[in-house]
Amino acid sequence: MNAIDTNLFVFAVDAAVPEKQLLAQEFLKSLFPQPAPTVLRWQVAVEFCAVLRKWARLGRIPNDRVDQERQLLMSSYPLILPTAKVIDISFDLATRDSLSHWDSLLIAACIAAGVDTL
Repeated sequence: MNAIDTNLFVFAVDAAVPEKQLLAQEFLKSLFPQPAPTVLRWQVAVEFCAVLRKWARLGRIPNDRVDQERQLLMSSYPLILPTAKVIDISFDLATRDSLSHWDSLLIAACIAAGVDTL
């Protein structure tokens, strides 16, 4: 099972950096023919929406595009919700591997869900 980091989704819609946008879009397209399913972690979904809402507040994208992108994301991948075990794993990862709070939560959620590739 695969999971995708928030930055790839952000780069895929960020027209301000066309080189990154094209690479991210091509990478996301490449995941669909693979035999391993790709899932959407809850944290990634909410982080992505937060970035889009910030861009809308700053006038970088129109408000209606935020909802369009959210709907596209949510319809493209199955959403995986975190469990209580994620917090325990996250604290262990953050302490042992010096990870940030958010990175350790994302990795812990992937471990708990059985994600092989992030």
